[in-house]
Amino acid sequence: MPSYERKRAYILQKSASSKLLRAILGRCRHVAPPLLISRSHWQLRHYIANPEPNIIYFASQRNISCLNTLTHKCTHVATLPFSVRCFAAGHGYLCAGGGDAGDFAIIRLEAGWAAEVDALLPLNLGSNESTQKELVPEVKNFGSDIVNSVSIHKLKDPDTFVRDDIVAVITSNDHMVRILSLTQGSIETAALDMPFAVNHATISPDGEILVAVGDYQQAYFYERRYSLSDRSRSLGGHASSMCSWDLLNIIMLHVPKSMILTGYFTTAWSPSSRLCAVASECGYVTIIDMERLRDYENGEDAIVAVLPGTRPENQAGPGAVRTLMFSPAPWDLLAWAEDQGRVVVADLRDSCRAQQILKLDQSGEHVKKIVFDAPVPRYVFLYFFAMTVEFRAPRKRNCIC
Repeated sequence: MPSYERKRAYILQKSASSKLLRAILGRCRHVAPPLLISRSHWQLRHYIANPEPNIIYFASQRNISCLNTLTHKCTHVATLPFSVRCFAAGHGYLCAGGGDAGDFAIIRLEAGWAAEVDALLPLNLGSNESTQKELVPEVKNFGSDIVNSVSIHKLKDPDTFVRDDIVAVITSNDHMVRILSLTQGSIETAALDMPFAVNHATISPDGEILVAVGDYQQAYFYERRYSLSDRSRSLGGHASSMCSWDLLNIIMLHVPKSMILTGYFTTAWSPSSRLCAVASECGYVTIIDMERLRDYENGEDAIVAVLPGTRPENQAGPGAVRTLMFSPAPWDLLAWAEDQGRVVVADLRDSCRAQQILKLDQSGEHVKKIVFDAPVPRYVFLYFFAMTVEFRAPRKRNCIC
């Protein structure tokens, strides 16, 4: 076997837990294409984003690409000056962090960009390459250490004089969570200092709570406060500049006594913002009820479930939970990807006792291999597998959603 084939096979074997696609969280029978790409860091796996139907953006090494899942066509979006460690897409922006010194790139998608890609790539086109013009990223530096994660959110404000804002939340090894207003030219509008390296942070869909986790077994929750005076707010401005983020609570998270690994690497929110889930490197998922978090002084009382993965309590390896996400409404599902080869889909209506384990075996009989010859000097591999998710309606008393 040629050396490049051996390298390719190694990447395919080790990268099974790249960020889950929302497609796996849909109605009964669905096709779920987890994207297998090279990775720049052995613990960080947020490389794929699916902000709109049938369009997938993904980062691999220094390249950002766009895939149409209907036409199986791939186009190159941009080339970055650093190797990507984390990636996110949403609300008209692509963001990527990487390098070793706070490197961060912002790409603004022009209106209808994805639609133009589709138009350029008809089904009967013989080549998978696109003539779509590459976009030029804006590259900045935030802090002096590794950027571990980025997430993109839309913030609204009850004051009609305050404009909606698109923000990026970035975390890094310099113990900081930074909120950048992409709408205002990527300016930093808030910075939260934490006592440990921060691995992941997200804002709830309603824009009111921020959760952050890192190299210690604690989850920090911050609440958005509209703290400026009525006079200053009436002058207008963007939502992220017209608020502060105040510490709401700190929750001690589960780590087995025998483990020396205390890190948590991913966070997610239910569509209603009521539930927050965080996941650990030792293979556990913790679900927190936000209504209880506000009502109880002791943050641990808000924990409604601690779920072991398929291979918990191992050292950093196959069972580490690297990414997780809730399904879109109205499906009450939670899915997480483990470090190697497995995805778990759990039913929240049954306190996650009903689960389906998807084993990502590239040699499996139900796996279809498609090679996309992207307009960059490398190959990108995707594996499509058909899955059926069927859960019986549980009794309401078991529901944690």
